[in-house]
Amino acid sequence: MLEHIFDLSEIITDPDYIFKGRKGELLAVKSRKEFYLVVVYKEDLKKKDGFVITYFKTKNINYLLKKELVWRKL
Repeated sequence: MLEHIFDLSEIITDPDYIFKGRKGELLAVKSRKEFYLVVVYKEDLKKKDGFVITYFKTKNINYLLKKELVWRKL
């Protein structure tokens, strides 16, 4: 998993999807060849600040597709 640590900023700045979490967090999703990388983070637009809560990879994002979609890459 550490091999993807440098992908965090790319996933947040250029995701394929952004979903809204239950407690105000955002979930940025980036597709790779055989899996998806998901970064869970919070941001404060007034302070122009934010932080990563966690990140993980998954082969299935069906459960995420049930969440509120904030943004999608065209």
